[in-house]
Amino acid sequence: MDFPLDLIGAYKAGKITRSEFCRRYAAMQGHNDSVTGYSNDGGVFLGYRGRYAQTDGHLISWVENYQQYTARTIKEFKIKIDILEIKAAA
Repeated sequence: MDFPLDLIGAYKAGKITRSEFCRRYAAMQGHNDSVTGYSNDGGVFLGYRGRYAQTDGHLISWVENYQQYTARTIKEFKIKIDILEIKAAA
């Protein structure tokens, strides 16, 4: 594995913060941790890792593999999507 020595050096020298280091290192490995969203007359929708959900009152809901999932927060939505991806990979 090739380590990003310039990125490690910038963090060690204090030129970037720990969170910036983690964000850049994850991006180098192909991880995209962003949640996208849009709204129209049908409601408010969120997207994360190729899965899309609709907000319904105070819940975020989506259907995957003919099963409906819900989450109360965006963080919970992201965690549940990550768990589903891990289960699908196994």
